[in-house]
Amino acid sequence: MSGRPTLFVPALIVVVAAAIALAPAVWGQGTHWDRTGDRPAARVPQGVGTVQYDPGAPADTFLSGGPANAASYLNGNRFDTRNGQPLSAGTITGISWYQGADPANFAGVVVGPIGGVPVFAVSYDPLPNTFNAISPVIPIPPSFFAGLALSPVASFGSIGARSATYAGGGFHGLQQSFSGGTTNQLTNLNVMVRVTGSMVIPVELTEFEVE
Repeated sequence: MSGRPTLFVPALIVVVAAAIALAPAVWGQGTHWDRTGDRPAARVPQGVGTVQYDPGAPADTFLSGGPANAASYLNGNRFDTRNGQPLSAGTITGISWYQGADPANFAGVVVGPIGGVPVFAVSYDPLPNTFNAISPVIPIPPSFFAGLALSPVASFGSIGARSATYAGGGFHGLQQSFSGGTTNQLTNLNVMVRVTGSMVIPVELTEFEVE
């Protein structure tokens, strides 16, 4: 058995379609989407790498869209740093996440602005209790949200989270509503979702000669 993309629920398609229709080709800087396009994109050298905040399996807890989370449907991370360094505007080329319980055999992967409507959403038929991965192409600003849509109405399963960090990256867990109207920091948690792409600022290396 292997994961495969599937059709998303109509409500998500409508929300994301509306967001895409209002969006410019390139996200603006900061934690919001610049719809005017007036400000120039950040000109920061880019490198390719993976941004992860969790140290890997096993999960310490699992997050779902049950009644306790009824006001918030998206569970993921605020991606804005890597190893203590800020990210650059760039492009996501890979997303991986640790799928937990999956009673409906369905996971909704989303990417979007902090506190805003997702600009990318795709449904996926995942394998439970392991990391799943997709390979989208998504332009992103230096700070953005990525995670899973976990609805209390249509059970989309759960996603793992760790109360520990990777490489001292701190805690970035974030929960927000579908419309972006509700945003809650997940205290001392990193959701087990990772992104790969050209948003990493390269570390400058100094050469030393030994005589």
